[in-house]
Amino acid sequence: MQNTKTQLHFIIGIGRSGTTILTKLLNTYKDIHCMPEANFLVFFLKKFSDKNIFTKKDIEQIFEEIKLYSYSHPWVGWNFDPEEAKSNVLKALQLNSELKFPELIKLIYKQFNVDGTDKTSANIIIDKNPSFTIFVNQIHKTFPESKFIWIVRDYRANILSRKQSVFLKSPNIAYNAVRWKIYNQIAYNFYKKNKDKVILVRYEDIVKDDAIIEKIASFLSVDTRKKENENIQSINLEAFNIEEKYQERFKKKYSDLNKKLNSDRINSWQEQLSESEIRICDALCYKVAETVGYNPLFKSSIFSIIKTYITQILPVSSGYFDIFKDKILFYFPLQFKLNRLKKRYIEIGFIKK
Repeated sequence: MQNTKTQLHFIIGIGRSGTTILTKLLNTYKDIHCMPEANFLVFFLKKFSDKNIFTKKDIEQIFEEIKLYSYSHPWVGWNFDPEEAKSNVLKALQLNSELKFPELIKLIYKQFNVDGTDKTSANIIIDKNPSFTIFVNQIHKTFPESKFIWIVRDYRANILSRKQSVFLKSPNIAYNAVRWKIYNQIAYNFYKKNKDKVILVRYEDIVKDDAIIEKIASFLSVDTRKKENENIQSINLEAFNIEEKYQERFKKKYSDLNKKLNSDRINSWQEQLSESEIRICDALCYKVAETVGYNPLFKSSIFSIIKTYITQILPVSSGYFDIFKDKILFYFPLQFKLNRLKKRYIEIGFIKK
């Protein structure tokens, strides 16, 4: 099952920027095997990146985290049996006891099967997770041969989407504006230093231009003639059991992925965000936005920017703190992080005590 020639690449960018729909579009290529959102790579990166001998306990911890994370991020469009996958990985380790972390990651990824599509011959694996953006430098250090697809969406459209569809995060405008700014500033800084390894893709261009996907495939050295499935899987929302208080937002988040790409909705933020909300977005995001081709609707003076930060100090501080917290947790012991994640999901109601 292990293929030492398998390439591993990543999609970075803040959530609600089109990362999931991009994985579905790239999965139409025979040579590309895109993953569902899973966080185990970053979760174990600090502890395992230099490790080349993994114990049964290590594998047990990895699959415990995969199972826990799936409660909030179900494997939509993929088939995955955690117990069978764990058994396969343990058998592979018996045959090759000295397996480096990058190869172990690829081995686990290959356990995910795309619904209705045979990916056994795919030699390119692509994984996406918003947290990859925050830790892109650490990932690049461990996976120096990997390439990165940075997808960015108009900050106002992204913030509107998060206001309407965010699942567990706050829908507050300023909170999400700050997060958009920080994520894309990190991605931009990485892009400037590694332009040969990063392709910048705007969500709006994906919607308007079919050739963009072929451009991405060419960037990954994929034969663009080898397509095997033009259909994008629809999502069966009834297959997932979510606590009643989260059902509405959960269904809104995933039902959006069943909709066809529609350029008419690109600028819907102009009608659906109020002027005051747009001004908050512009004041907090305009500098980073201009670097990726998005122009503010309202010019922000130094006074208006300072005023925005003061009047929105609580959600702005919360946005900064959440990202800072994620960066700090990266260095915490594994068992602490696993226990914390489990406790969090018990509090939410995903897991019963």
